[in-house]
Amino acid sequence: MAHEILSYESNAWMAVSTYKDLSIIMGKNHDISNEQYMLDYQSILTEESGLITKKSDFTQEQAEEFAKRYRVDYQYFDDVTGFGATLFWDIEQNKHIVAIRGTEPDSFKDILNDV
Repeated sequence: MAHEILSYESNAWMAVSTYKDLSIIMGKNHDISNEQYMLDYQSILTEESGLITKKSDFTQEQAEEFAKRYRVDYQYFDDVTGFGATLFWDIEQNKHIVAIRGTEPDSFKDILNDV
């Protein structure tokens, strides 16, 4: 049961991260010993977002753990439709994971595209 809860938590963080512009780190060598790479990654995750709360969805500790575990292999956004997806490599599980972002509640255009 505890493993399932941690898995759901990781999936939730992946979904949240698809709203962040991860292009600065996409395709780069995922070197967790590279201080600048890790700072860039964590900074993106902890910056304030334009979503409803107007605050970061990641704490510093959550961003550190997420950045250590997940490499960003690809990210795609379509500004016309609002579609977005990110391809992660899970270092612990040795597998790719696709995270697709959902509807942005503050975007009427996005809501119409989803209907």
